[in-house]
Amino acid sequence: MESDLVITKHFGTKNLPLKSGATMKDVATMAGVSQATVSYVLSGREGVRISDATRQRVKRIATELQYRPHAIARGLARGNTQTIGVYAHTEEAVLSGLWRTEVMRGVAEELLAHNYHLLLYGYRTSAPEPPVSLFLDGRVDGLIFLSPHMGDTLPSELEMVRMPTVFVGTHEFQSSRVSCVDSDSIGGAIQAIEHLIQLGHRRIAHLCGPSIAPNARDRVAGYRLAMEKNGLPILPELLISAGFSEEEGYQATRILLSKGVAVTAIFAANDVCAIGAMRACHEFGVRVPEDMSVIGFDDVPFCEITHPKLTTIHQSSTVLGQQAVRWLLQIISSGAAAPSAVIMPTELIVRESTARAPAFSSDISS
Repeated sequence: MESDLVITKHFGTKNLPLKSGATMKDVATMAGVSQATVSYVLSGREGVRISDATRQRVKRIATELQYRPHAIARGLARGNTQTIGVYAHTEEAVLSGLWRTEVMRGVAEELLAHNYHLLLYGYRTSAPEPPVSLFLDGRVDGLIFLSPHMGDTLPSELEMVRMPTVFVGTHEFQSSRVSCVDSDSIGGAIQAIEHLIQLGHRRIAHLCGPSIAPNARDRVAGYRLAMEKNGLPILPELLISAGFSEEEGYQATRILLSKGVAVTAIFAANDVCAIGAMRACHEFGVRVPEDMSVIGFDDVPFCEITHPKLTTIHQSSTVLGQQAVRWLLQIISSGAAAPSAVIMPTELIVRESTARAPAFSSDISS
């Protein structure tokens, strides 16, 4: 076609087109050698008897043709692709994916440091789970699974086919060929509740994350443990089903406030949910933190720019991603699992959205 750029070069008795997308066969034909010889020369393989003249000719022609080895084919030939897959449930709400963004930053940084590539698999929570065969077509050497949900069948299927896998955001799927990296959600929730109790709060609501998320269930468990430890009743009206999105936090708090439930503090499932809670408080004329203290979980970057600045529980999300890559590469290289699970500590970050309980709260029966 007229639009194709074709340059004719003469090598001996052969006239072949020189154009973008040259193949190994093109290099071999123009050099007058086999494709195996081209592969040996360009891969730098030692111990193969090829003359210096032939090596130089193959390299020169490959350069002139702008030949680039096919990454997938080359990976199959040497038994690995230098590519790691990351599987994540996607969320419709943009902000609810901020934790994943921070984890992915750590994954990307660590893969770059090891000269690995990244292939992202994203699926909506409402869609059917993908078949395990999707990850077995030779595109990736291993898989990082972000925050698997309770009831997912894919984790056990990955174990059955012995796919090197590391789960991030849970510690419930560990096995002989699978490792888990997680933050201490139970301990973090206890830190949040004890901070509020130290400020004089006794009626503390928890906006619960989705029940299918292991870390959300752990935060409920931490809330319960802290309340029981301090002799405070766990009232049904103070445990509110919300989620991880700003809208869910907003709607759950509107319901709480519209019912007139006596409460002076809210512990939200994550920072995004906490933002929704503060928006609802503002609409109802409830001041944060003077009338209502609000605390989140994650310590995502925007906590410093909310009004008021958000008190939260810090988890090292970027470090989770980095550790997941290190362990996965260890599994791939050794054929055996890294330490089965690690739970990273959390830290209370006190900012402006929590304060001492209002004076009237002392009159509220616990």
